[in-house]
Amino acid sequence: MILAVKALVCGECVSACAYLKEQGIEVDLVYIDPPFASGANYAKKVYIHRNLKVAEAITRAEQELDIEELKAFEEKMYGDVWDKEKYLNWMYENLLAIKSVMSETASIYVRLDWHVSHYVKVLMDEIFGENNFVNEIIWRRKQAVSFV
Repeated sequence: MILAVKALVCGECVSACAYLKEQGIEVDLVYIDPPFASGANYAKKVYIHRNLKVAEAITRAEQELDIEELKAFEEKMYGDVWDKEKYLNWMYENLLAIKSVMSETASIYVRLDWHVSHYVKVLMDEIFGENNFVNEIIWRRKQAVSFV
């Protein structure tokens, strides 16, 4: 099997598609991993590197403060709180931009979860045509409970 990759484009979808269209580039494969409209704000913990020069001061401060307050703080990575209509309008705009740069034989994979996948499938039927849907890939986690 031979895999030829001409380019990998990461970034804001509408802008990336506008650039590709401007360059006259068509794509054969699209994978997007948009927000899921899960209703959550995602954060990451940022740990402070302990510099030797300040280690003594940190040790003294740790005795007075909560150790976790000193060692880490949370930084918001992105919010995934959407009004359903705004989310679907945003997805529609992105999917239209993607379609504008796809070749006639291109495939698109969209990673979503249960929050909005059913709505996005309807959008994709409208944009790409109902007859173009091929399959759905479902992840099954080990912790999944079978009701059968």
